[in-house]
Amino acid sequence: MKKLLLTTAILALAGFQQPALAHEGEDHSKTEQHGQHEPSAVHDEATKIATKDDALKVLRDGVAFMDEAVNKHKADLFANGKVMDQLHDVTVHIEEAAKFLEKDSESIEPAKKARLSSALKQLVKTTTDFHIGTHDKNLEKTLAELKKSQGALKLVESNVK
Repeated sequence: MKKLLLTTAILALAGFQQPALAHEGEDHSKTEQHGQHEPSAVHDEATKIATKDDALKVLRDGVAFMDEAVNKHKADLFANGKVMDQLHDVTVHIEEAAKFLEKDSESIEPAKKARLSSALKQLVKTTTDFHIGTHDKNLEKTLAELKKSQGALKLVESNVK
């Protein structure tokens, strides 16, 4: 009985490992375009992070984009429009900039390094929570997480310099 159960489990797991194949003759043009969207200005900056100042610029511009998205483009943001697509990228780029700063903090004194690490984690968490709030179409949560992100950015800035 155990061998049968084990064999069934192995075959089931092997089946899950197989790639899904498209059927011939189906129109996939609509789904192929879903992942394509206009990149934000933060995207260009994030691809060029080489210094702490570059990373800070990505963080600042990312939080500024979040502020503009919720205060000026609220309808498009909450309707999963172009601004929401750009927000996905901005969130990822904020994480990339945070990782760069975390790795590049060897020259900072240990106490300040610990505060920077904490502030970076807080910033990444609040931007993710902001993103979740926009998907939930929860304006109050979105605004609260925006304020937290702005505060975390100030903490990051004060610990980098």
